[in-house]
Amino acid sequence: GINHELNNPLSATRAYADNAQRFMELGRHQQVSANLSEISQLTERMATITHQLKIFSRKSHGSFTACRIESALQSALLLMHPQLTRHHIQLHTTYDPHAIYVWADLVWLEQIIVNLLSNAIDATDGQKKREIHIRTYQQDSLTAIEVRDNGHGIAETDIAHIFEAFFTTKSLGNGLGLGLSISYRLA
Repeated sequence: GINHELNNPLSATRAYADNAQRFMELGRHQQVSANLSEISQLTERMATITHQLKIFSRKSHGSFTACRIESALQSALLLMHPQLTRHHIQLHTTYDPHAIYVWADLVWLEQIIVNLLSNAIDATDGQKKREIHIRTYQQDSLTAIEVRDNGHGIAETDIAHIFEAFFTTKSLGNGLGLGLSISYRLA
């Protein structure tokens, strides 16, 4: 699965690069620009895959500090902005003024949020109006971050497996099944 996840975009990158070179020789600069844009998106996808594998294999103990939740959310949203825009996601945020800080590793917290947003984007595929809701709130002495989407939900038979490494309901080439496993471990 990992081989497939990396080889497909790598092969496509090679084809786009070869075509861009031919278009450049023909003076077709608009096609060169389009191919370079495709190459950029493909390398972004490969970087995401290798980043997930790196996080999954790393055994860090984290660096815990008082983290401002809204800052972590804003950083994650900044990272996900291109995908949220590309998929026309309508984002709704509700921040509880009492849920301000948590004791966490800021990078881990951001990674968890990015993984949840990425899954929410995938879950809304096929919806006429794609929506993601992010909410922070206090519950007793705990602070919660909730990420909800208007997708079809998780099949009852899959719920027991969603935190297992490499478990995915996506077709081959559309995800490694590490996002929730990584998020669970980091949390």
